[in-house]
Amino acid sequence: MLNLLGRVRVEAQVLFKDSQYRDYMLLLVISLCHYTAVMVFFAFPLQVVKWGYDTMDVAILAFSMDGVLLAIRPWVKKLIDKYKAKKALFISSVFLLLVPVILTLAGRSFPLLAVAKAVHGVSLSIFIVANLVYVHALFPPGMIRKALLWLGTTAILPQLFFISLAEKAIMSGRLWLFYGGVATLAATALMLSLRLGDRGGELESPANISSLLRRKEFFYIAFLVFFQAMVISVSSNFIALLLEKRGISLWRFFTPYAAGTLLVRGPLASWVSKISPRAVLVLGFSTLSLSVALLAVSYNPTWVLVSSFLIGMSFAPLQPTLISVAVERIKYERNALLTAVITSDDMAWTFGPLIGGFLGRSSVVVAYYALVMVAAFAALLSFKGFGGPAEDGPPRKDVS
Repeated sequence: MLNLLGRVRVEAQVLFKDSQYRDYMLLLVISLCHYTAVMVFFAFPLQVVKWGYDTMDVAILAFSMDGVLLAIRPWVKKLIDKYKAKKALFISSVFLLLVPVILTLAGRSFPLLAVAKAVHGVSLSIFIVANLVYVHALFPPGMIRKALLWLGTTAILPQLFFISLAEKAIMSGRLWLFYGGVATLAATALMLSLRLGDRGGELESPANISSLLRRKEFFYIAFLVFFQAMVISVSSNFIALLLEKRGISLWRFFTPYAAGTLLVRGPLASWVSKISPRAVLVLGFSTLSLSVALLAVSYNPTWVLVSSFLIGMSFAPLQPTLISVAVERIKYERNALLTAVITSDDMAWTFGPLIGGFLGRSSVVVAYYALVMVAAFAALLSFKGFGGPAEDGPPRKDVS
């Protein structure tokens, strides 16, 4: 294990030299802080129920965050255009720091709890796009996919430890420890964002998102981004119901899923980044379809573990590959493009659970069969590939 970590460190130092290496390491820690704050809130419904609220109230609080996150996307794009990615990352950390403050003041007040979740939605909405913009400003095109794969580990690592720690803090009645942990994460991200280099700034032509709607290639990429997020969103939200009926522990999904994702986005990132995007997408979506099918029919805990590990491995390279391809194929509209692509991902996470709930009214297995069809269709769509030259075009004037 130590040898593996040593090789990872040496490779990172070779790839990300000097200030570039320093800024990327800072960005990894900032990302880990923000995503850990997101993940620990998966345990917060336990506290909400202890206060006497029901599951519908929990759903409303979740939508308070997701709905706001999606709604302010157009303003996020303008914010990054105006203030650059570094300042946007700082602003997102300020909003994150406000969340535990509002929660502390809220007590058991449901309206104020909803306000706190909405503020968290603002923070996360700004952070996700600014994070991607900064990476694309930091590296040349040939290194983007590998950088995104490593950056993606920060969204998975917290699932291994921090959710269970947050659960223990809440169940033991130490809510102050939960709020204090979120505040510490936010303060750390805020301070580190001040040390980032001033990158992710001026574009050749900051463009309006609406200009992307005239590009067929954008819709092709956006649909694939939506499909991969839909499969993971629905499978993650309904896995507890599926496994509970079969008497299988929930860790047999999340632990191997996280391990498979981390393996591809970490130690195997160099290998994946050398494979053609089409091959990654076809293989990824095909394996995702087969592994979800295996999960749907598995009553044996071992097969659940195997299928979950394969789901993590196959899902891991999809979003980083799609984002890197989008920027390579559609040029001169980076901020608008990254904002629009992540909006497609967010739409799947916002509406996916509703779709899964509708499909699974008679049996939750039906929802998983539908996911198999979605992933299989995405694999066929990926096989079609990208026809013709990249849609770059000349730089345009600012139409924001």
